[in-house]
Amino acid sequence: MNNSPVINFGLIDSEEEEIINEILDSSDLPNTIECSGERCLTPPEDDWDIISRGSDFIMLGLETLDEQLDLIATHIDTENDTENILQDIRKGFSIIDDIILYATTFINEANKAKVEKFKGFYRDILDFAKTNISKTLTIIRKLRARSLLSLVPLTKDLLIEQDHIKKLVHGNNLEQIKELLKEYRRTIRRRISRRYSI
Repeated sequence: MNNSPVINFGLIDSEEEEIINEILDSSDLPNTIECSGERCLTPPEDDWDIISRGSDFIMLGLETLDEQLDLIATHIDTENDTENILQDIRKGFSIIDDIILYATTFINEANKAKVEKFKGFYRDILDFAKTNISKTLTIIRKLRARSLLSLVPLTKDLLIEQDHIKKLVHGNNLEQIKELLKEYRRTIRRRISRRYSI
């Protein structure tokens, strides 16, 4: 997954906000996901291929986030440098942005192909999203235990965004997912308006 577009928490300006809004508004966004392997580079042939590929990419994003949350928890236990932990948490936001990109690409492909068979993502995807939320709650407890209270609000925002992802992957029709993606704009604006100092 090289060169995936990401949005770095705290670094978004008004121009970058317009770009992400354009992505979420676009009804004909080309498949911008880059990866290796014939399956990734070959246009989907039918409804099930679109659903399967979209599910695979979202699952990959959730797995990447899972690994990042493990890293954050480990660094809280072993690091004394708050700045390093802060960068770890910010990385979590960029991974969530990738998941949103994958979901947006899926919706655009499904709309183009007039997919009718979609009744929701695999149950494993929702379970993974819930597991990541549980890990983030553990991270918040660890931060409080280590008296790293300045990082708690930021981590709570990470939790809120993961709850949004959980709702997204729990959607059982394309219109519902499309609406949830539109709501993501408010999350982006919230990131722009919030500033954290250590």
